[in-house]
Amino acid sequence: VTTAATGKGAQKDNLKLDRLLVFDTSALPAIKLIKELRVGRADCGRRPVAFLDQGKDGVWVFVPNTSDGTLSIVDGATDTVTETVEIGKPNLVEVNFSFWTGLSYGG
Repeated sequence: VTTAATGKGAQKDNLKLDRLLVFDTSALPAIKLIKELRVGRADCGRRPVAFLDQGKDGVWVFVPNTSDGTLSIVDGATDTVTETVEIGKPNLVEVNFSFWTGLSYGG
């Protein structure tokens, strides 16, 4: 989950625009924050995240950083940003994902 750059007052003051938040939802309705990963900054109202299942090799997580026009690629097995690539000009308005092979999912 990422935070969006909207809200006001205390909500806006506490946003973390450069983080990917990982929660444990195994005990719903209670959720527990288990990790915060530093990625690039996104000053947008919505930040989609995509996952590419690599089977036994794990999952790659794709996080767009709209502020500088880059995409952080996170290794889901080690929770590290393995690469940051340029995907457009700074202040991207919309990012969509499409994978032609393999299983992908996201939101």
